[in-house]
Amino acid sequence: MRIHFNFIKYLKFILNPKCLFWGSVILILYSFIFSETGFIKLYDLWQEGRQLEKNIALEREYNEFLKNEVDSLSDPINLSRLELEARKNGMAAPDEIVIRVR
Repeated sequence: MRIHFNFIKYLKFILNPKCLFWGSVILILYSFIFSETGFIKLYDLWQEGRQLEKNIALEREYNEFLKNEVDSLSDPINLSRLELEARKNGMAAPDEIVIRVR
């Protein structure tokens, strides 16, 4: 009989309008903050988006650098640069003899 009395007392406390209101508020706040679409998840996604934008900017700069390199090497006026790059890679002109010392 005592267990039944405590359960009814507990049930009355839970069904109290104030308790229902604050329980609902806590539940809603918890879902806004910690759920799959909560503020913490959105903040993490925002930071990831900023990092990806930085990576994209770096890749664009590197792509521009590579385009300038291609233009520099394919420019007919700048043949000395092309010859220098070829010599760095172990190439020689047709009338040259290459001697390698080990």
